[in-house]
Amino acid sequence: MSFRDDPFVLSKQVELLYRNVRLGQIMSVLNASFLLWIASIFGHTSGTAYWWVAALLAAVLRIQLARKYLLLDQPTRLRDAIRWRQRALI
Repeated sequence: MSFRDDPFVLSKQVELLYRNVRLGQIMSVLNASFLLWIASIFGHTSGTAYWWVAALLAAVLRIQLARKYLLLDQPTRLRDAIRWRQRALI
């Protein structure tokens, strides 16, 4: 069995993905806000405002998904690591 096939290693990799989601999504919203501000300087607010709302919604949904994962107990995380990895990479 290689490290790639080891469920324990996979569960730890997935845990690392979800542990860092909140910070990554906060930075995504800050970047989107900065781009919206720059666009507003040039008068392009209508389309970019919709884009910003979509980016905010995606960030909130990803944070909620990470919260669901982090509330699971360790045996469940280990058992469902492949499914949670697929969810993280969508």
